[in-house]
Amino acid sequence: MKTAESELKSKLQKLEQSMDSKWTETLKKECEKLRREINSQKDEERRAEIERITQLKEEEMAAAKQGWEFKLRQLLDEVLYKRSASH
Repeated sequence: MKTAESELKSKLQKLEQSMDSKWTETLKKECEKLRREINSQKDEERRAEIERITQLKEEEMAAAKQGWEFKLRQLLDEVLYKRSASH
């Protein structure tokens, strides 16, 4: 009777260890999968933000260029007007 009981305890311990090991392995795999997904999402968000900022900077540069071109045209017109007025 005692040997049957100790065999049962031994089998239960082995089963418990096996289940713990499988659960631990499954948990590790799921954590790694989640980590990869989070990193991928962060990378995508980072790329999108860089693209957004790049677009904003390009728009700012275009607006600044238009402003300077307008100012240059005004100055050239003023120079031409003064030249023609002095002749």
